[in-house]
Amino acid sequence: AAANALSDIYAMGGRPLFALNLCCFPAEGLPDGVAADILKGAAMTLGECGAALLGGHSVHDQDLKYGLAVVGVVDRERILTNAGARVGDVLVLTKPLGTGVLINAYRKERLDEAGLEPALVEMERLNGRAAELALDAMEAHSSRLAGLRDRLWEGLRGEIPGIQLNGALQPRLPHNLNVTLPDVNGNRLHRQLRARLLCSSGSACSAGQPSHVLQALGRSREEASASLRLSLGRSTDANDIQSAIGAISEVVHGMQRKR
Repeated sequence: AAANALSDIYAMGGRPLFALNLCCFPAEGLPDGVAADILKGAAMTLGECGAALLGGHSVHDQDLKYGLAVVGVVDRERILTNAGARVGDVLVLTKPLGTGVLINAYRKERLDEAGLEPALVEMERLNGRAAELALDAMEAHSSRLAGLRDRLWEGLRGEIPGIQLNGALQPRLPHNLNVTLPDVNGNRLHRQLRARLLCSSGSACSAGQPSHVLQALGRSREEASASLRLSLGRSTDANDIQSAIGAISEVVHGMQRKR
């Protein structure tokens, strides 16, 4: 139970700081020493991850229940979520599946203690190391995207004189680039690029209108309309960057010649 509660912190890439016991124990019928063993085991688990136990709450309950309310910290720039999964992603299992099946089989007396032991071993294991590996992978992925983004910016700047970067290059999300193209009509720009490149002039909430954020930053309505928001993804590679540079510069130069 203690490891499970701590895993909610690790699952977001965080570090546990402290916890409170939540004890729901029967008033009668609990064998001697069981409650003490539960609290001792939880304290040992907290000590393993360097978190402090600050006390807790207890109530009488017919069914024995125990858990922890855990507080931790996480770097807001390195939060792990399960919201970005895509078809084709590799799913890494940090623990075997099926512990719930074994527990229910044991409760229904269809599994003995020896059969339950593998599930207990995994349930007692903390996910701290798995969180470290996930954060390392995320940092490596972010560095790769930032390098590709910078290459995209340098390539566009070298091919299109007068191009402007919207916002600072650092600090910036590693997968994002937003630029304003000179001497082009925004609507025509996007129409011509649409068949060759997935891009937009603003965020999804702008509903096809020139970005109000860019205008608040000092761009005119025409400049905001002639801006491109480019996003890199997990599958983006150097060839994609070179293709994007070629497509954008070709369209911009063609439109400028017709002015």
